[in-house]
Amino acid sequence: MFQKPSPDIVLSESDVAAPAHDDVETVVGPSVHVEGDFFSEGNILVKGIVYGTVQTSKRLTVEPGAKIFASVKAGVAIISGEIKGNVKAADRLEVTGTARIVGDIDCQTLVVEAGALLSGKA
Repeated sequence: MFQKPSPDIVLSESDVAAPAHDDVETVVGPSVHVEGDFFSEGNILVKGIVYGTVQTSKRLTVEPGAKIFASVKAGVAIISGEIKGNVKAADRLEVTGTARIVGDIDCQTLVVEAGALLSGKA
């Protein structure tokens, strides 16, 4: 019923799954501190600290323990860390239970998990 795979089988490049186009393009690592304006056309993942504007037309993810001290603009923002500044999401803003946002928010869709702290105007 089942056969052992033949060692003569070779996978071509088309048989191997290609990475998704929505993968993270820029990562600010946990030990990285960025100062200044930060602009990207791709997805951004923040694990460290950013002082200055953060802007992307795609997805911004701020992990628990990460901090942004500036205004933020993104297509979609998923916040689990801390932001001290205004947040503008063109589409969706997700605020997890570990998130702390001190500033005004502007978005089409807002999802807030229990435990999150929001201090500002929506």
